[in-house]
Amino acid sequence: MGKSTITNLLLDKEHAKVQKVRLTDSHGRHTTAHRELLVLPNGGMIMDTPGLRELQLWSGEEGLQESFDDIEELAANCRFRDCRHESEPGCAVLSAVELGTIEQERYESFQNPE
Repeated sequence: MGKSTITNLLLDKEHAKVQKVRLTDSHGRHTTAHRELLVLPNGGMIMDTPGLRELQLWSGEEGLQESFDDIEELAANCRFRDCRHESEPGCAVLSAVELGTIEQERYESFQNPE
């Protein structure tokens, strides 16, 4: 597939081991033996993994709502319909955080999912 070759090009150095394409069938050979998260010079990241053939995209908005369905359910009980769950009076989400029903870390992930 050439993933390690592409990784080397993106890193602008020979990091990952690569092998030549087989002459008999024009296919490459698996060379990656371990998973590794690499930081690219431009600030991006790439995950080099052995045997990975396919990735599925995650639907951002739908997937995010499903990930925090418990918080979304609480948000339906906020005093204000347009509550941002930051400092508004009558916020059911903040109340749940204060009571310990929702962990602070989970609340922070909900507020800043990136």
